[in-house]
Amino acid sequence: MNRINNQFFIVIMIVTTLLPLWSPAQTPITLFPAQSASDYHRIPSLVRLKNGTLVAYSDLRIHGSGDTGANAIAVVARTSTDDGATWADEAIAIEGGGVNFDYAHGDAATVVDRESGKVLMMTASGTTGWGSSYKSNKLQVGRSLSTDDGESWETEDWTEKVYQGDIEKLFFSSGRIIQSTVCKAGDYYRIYAGVDTRPGGSRVVYSDDLGVTWNYLGGVAATPVPNGDECKVEELPSGDILFSCRRVSGTGRDFNVFTFTDRDKAEGAWAEVATSGSTHIPGQTYAATCNGEVLLVPALRLSDHQPTYVLLQSAAASANRELVSIYYKELPESYTSPNSYVDGWGKYQISTTTSCYSTMVLDRKGNIAFLYEENANGGYDIVFNTVSLSTITGNAYAYRASDKGKYHTTSEPSAK
Repeated sequence: MNRINNQFFIVIMIVTTLLPLWSPAQTPITLFPAQSASDYHRIPSLVRLKNGTLVAYSDLRIHGSGDTGANAIAVVARTSTDDGATWADEAIAIEGGGVNFDYAHGDAATVVDRESGKVLMMTASGTTGWGSSYKSNKLQVGRSLSTDDGESWETEDWTEKVYQGDIEKLFFSSGRIIQSTVCKAGDYYRIYAGVDTRPGGSRVVYSDDLGVTWNYLGGVAATPVPNGDECKVEELPSGDILFSCRRVSGTGRDFNVFTFTDRDKAEGAWAEVATSGSTHIPGQTYAATCNGEVLLVPALRLSDHQPTYVLLQSAAASANRELVSIYYKELPESYTSPNSYVDGWGKYQISTTTSCYSTMVLDRKGNIAFLYEENANGGYDIVFNTVSLSTITGNAYAYRASDKGKYHTTSEPSAK
């Protein structure tokens, strides 16, 4: 009898140990429902506050579905203090519908300063749209700052502090602005953001003072992704910067890497751009021309229990805006080479229908908090889901918090 009890105990221990690896995605929650052409939600952004609270943001497009220039747009928010299980009611974060600069604020790009807890939001603002933007009639840029976890905001016109050189049109790509874990100048760790610009494709801007001043990584004349459109950045373990871009034409993603020679001075160089998924090849990021997110997660490789990193890339995984998925691959040793991001991707499908923009962060437990657009009522619902790294990767990897004092990723809740 004792031997049977011991065997039963061992089985229970094994099952209990493996249960986290089998955890499915939770039931999706619609945070911002599509209602009508006069109350239209689009463009998700998601942050985790210093206290662990999740805040989801969305455009509220007041007169229709169009972008800045076509509609009055406000930014709305919902918060969750329990890792996305329940959410507070929708509230206005940044007002829209005013005049001139305050007519529209949308396409929120957001970051939380890990030390002060301040929340920074950059928006596409004003009355000028992307198509009609030129040097004397610019698509405006808004800078909003909150010092009380998003309860109140100070919003200012930051257009002339971002446009530089020969750039005629510009907006910050919605979703994550990242904050470096290794480079600090003055009061703040450096932040990086992807901007869609013309001429020249996509660029990366950085700020050492939480968005007061912005500079172009590699200089404003650099064109690291000439065919790039909306774009995202992530910091690599070396402190170098990975650039992932939606393409202006064609499917897939363009990747480039900026390697520093002097990180404190932001000196270095871009490599040659590489493209994944321009044709439908297994293991590449075949994807529609719409915005996604890139996220580096510290992980444990379950085949040999060795620490590593897994890179996630979300995208609408077809030539059309549908089937939003999360691509994943272990970060290779040659991660400073753009060619390392062409092949070797697995894929975890999130949506089974028309779906579009997406973004993600780690929640306080190390699960992937995922926010995306999905078809509903002729428009898009903004939908939230939580999924573990082990579920995404088919139990090949699990989240592993970085050791204290070691490199920890830009979205990590904490180090051990």
